Amino acid sequence: MFIELLFFISFLFVLFGFLQIHKIRNNANNSLKENIEKLAKESSSHYSPRPQNFSQNLNQSQRTPPFRDLRKNQDKLQHCIPADDSACQHAPIDDVNKNKNVQEKLFSFRTLRVLSEKCIPKRSTNVEVRNQDQIMTTSDELRNRICRELMRCEIIGKMKIYHVNLKQVFCNQKYKFRKLEFGQPNIGTSVIKDKVILLVGATGSGKSTLINSMINYVFGVEFEDNVRFKLVIEGIDSQQNQAQSQTTWITAYTIHHQKEFKVNYNLTIIDTPGFGDTKGIKRDAEIMKQIKAFLTAPVSQGIGHINAVGIVAQSSLPRLTITQKYIFDQILALFGKDIGENIYLMLTFADGRTPQVLNGIDGVQMPYKDYFKFNNSVIFEDSSTEDELSKMFWKMGMKSFDIFFNLFPTTCAKSLTQTKLVLEERERIETQVEGLQFRVKQGLNKLEYLKQLAQIVKQHNADITRNKNFTYEVEEDSIDKHDLEPNTYVTNCLICNFTCHPSCGITNDGEKYRCSAMDAGGKANAHCKVCRKGCHWMQHRNMGYYFTIKRRTVKKTFNQLKERYQDANGKVISAQMIVHKVESEYETVQAQIIAITEELRKSINKLNK
Repeated sequence: MFIELLFFISFLFVLFGFLQIHKIRNNANNSLKENIEKLAKESSSHYSPRPQNFSQNLNQSQRTPPFRDLRKNQDKLQHCIPADDSACQHAPIDDVNKNKNVQEKLFSFRTLRVLSEKCIPKRSTNVEVRNQDQIMTTSDELRNRICRELMRCEIIGKMKIYHVNLKQVFCNQKYKFRKLEFGQPNIGTSVIKDKVILLVGATGSGKSTLINSMINYVFGVEFEDNVRFKLVIEGIDSQQNQAQSQTTWITAYTIHHQKEFKVNYNLTIIDTPGFGDTKGIKRDAEIMKQIKAFLTAPVSQGIGHINAVGIVAQSSLPRLTITQKYIFDQILALFGKDIGENIYLMLTFADGRTPQVLNGIDGVQMPYKDYFKFNNSVIFEDSSTEDELSKMFWKMGMKSFDIFFNLFPTTCAKSLTQTKLVLEERERIETQVEGLQFRVKQGLNKLEYLKQLAQIVKQHNADITRNKNFTYEVEEDSIDKHDLEPNTYVTNCLICNFTCHPSCGITNDGEKYRCSAMDAGGKANAHCKVCRKGCHWMQHRNMGYYFTIKRRTVKKTFNQLKERYQDANGKVISAQMIVHKVESEYETVQAQIIAITEELRKSINKLNK
């Protein structure tokens, strides 16, 4: 009896404890709800319905760069990230929001993220937040936006790396190039110049890290600061852009000037895919095609001039690699030999010694204006460590940036207007050369076919004399048809059943006179320079397939041969007459090949100029 009474009393104590805990939780939830509503109203000044606020806030002119305000409020920021659920109600939001000078309000969205992940239920009641005339909710929409913002932050030791939020202003899916912007154009202020640098280099040369180092220099980051910045591929749909490989896209980053920057101009950095990767020469040719498409695009889609071409290479390489030689040759082919005064060597992985790669470059007499040494290996290292070597590499890189960013704007900008005309003419010549080479191959195959046919006729002289049918085998060209991949366009000739331009940028059939396979006759009189009959441009179409020529062994009969070579009256002809006609056709094809070869030679000479 005593034991049962003891159990009953214990049960009452446990029940009383649960009731108290439930009461405390209800009070905490009510307090939390009020805190969340208040926090949502405070955050309305930091967020807009579209996830663009990161760049918009950074665009505001402040007296100090973003990282300096962040450093001043370091203690407060640390307190804004609760360590557990119980701390969610105690983040000093009101105290932190008093500091209106903190760019990006990083502490706000960091706190909001913790609250959204740990304190806001998945099916929470929507809370209206008014941002000027726009209304949004603080449930899933706010949660997703907050998480997207926080995904930009990496923590390495005490180092905080923030991804710079960029707005995508143009994207070309076909040739894989795009324009991203940070900040807003300086409208209504003094004229600020635009400076553009194109960076090219082999895979593994350190080009991406160099770009990240550049943005930290521009933002004024110092070695002692425990904050760094990265340029990343982000647009309106971050998930879509994250799925796009940076290594396959040409990306133009335009950094609009702010008065706190260490450069006094708008800076555009053009990042290109690395040459010489595992995909081989074919991939390198595709990259050059991308670069040409980017440079020849309208200014609204690309750029109008270039101040510098930065060739990124590892400083320790003892000689110029085949890939680097290829890059030099292609750059000179794109811009002409006078581009040498705009070429700068950006030598990465450098130390205090003279870069060895200069010996290889000087040995092949490649033109360039100057070189700069960088060692970007310490850019994202923990700055709290007392490593003198890291400090030395940092200072060396920043000193090179000091010299470079003051020197390269003084070089004479190369307008792309003439370059675009040259590139368009080169593309026209290259397309025609490719077509002419194919026609030469076809002609040689035809000569071989006629030679075989003449030999067969001589062997069957007796059968032909008796008008006796016989069969024979001969190799001849046949036309194959292949389906195109989606979003791919060609120029096919309706008369010749021939693909005159395998990868054409003219999607509208009514503008095929602009195809690079056509001559300069214009809309009125342009003719194809590739197809066998030189047909009018209006006989050419975009189709869902392309043609190829394949050589096959086929069986034929004397009756088929007789139908081809007999005279107009249907009179039976002798073997000698057939041989004579075959030889005459042979001479005609041979003369055509000679003419095409001469035209091909002239076109190649134009390309080499």
